[in-house]
Amino acid sequence: MPRTSSIDSRHPAVGTAADTRISAIERRWRSALAAARGSTGGTDTLSVAMTRAVDDAPEQFGVLPWRIGAGGTPEILLITSRTRQRWIVPKGGLVKGCSPVQSAAQEAFEEAGVIGVSDSEPIGCYCHVKLLDDGSEEPCRVVLFSLRVEGMLADWPEKGQRQRQWHAAEAAVQAIDEPELARLVEVLRVKWVDCARGR
Repeated sequence: MPRTSSIDSRHPAVGTAADTRISAIERRWRSALAAARGSTGGTDTLSVAMTRAVDDAPEQFGVLPWRIGAGGTPEILLITSRTRQRWIVPKGGLVKGCSPVQSAAQEAFEEAGVIGVSDSEPIGCYCHVKLLDDGSEEPCRVVLFSLRVEGMLADWPEKGQRQRQWHAAEAAVQAIDEPELARLVEVLRVKWVDCARGR
């Protein structure tokens, strides 16, 4: 198995005043994640309509990889799709012998080269159009989990097939090429702003 790299050196050392500030920011971000669970994943009209349209479609499991950046704001890691090089998040089918959250974490390792801690409850779900090997397309429903990134690999299974890049939440919304996923991240960004303002 590839060796993991150390946590980004820009992050403050444990035990410092800056670390206390980062911890408070992380608590607010986690509050935003929890608040977003009640606002996404099929509870609004658009998601309900699209979910009904893909009731019989394949289901995938993915992660939203995040960290608190050096500037003290949440950052989201996006990867490119293999065929069209669009900015997306790691996702895939259910891995044999694994739970949905374990399957999602496995995809994060294989596609993005990250390891971390996943929440057992999903943030929500979204629908997208999956490109098949024969060039045809089919709708697919993705159950999305939060993944706090604790380490990044220098080498990983799909390194030669994808790029990865950290984005601030607002920039991630603009970069993501899957409309429902972008909408879900925007809900999360707004919840983060609300939490940061103490609402």
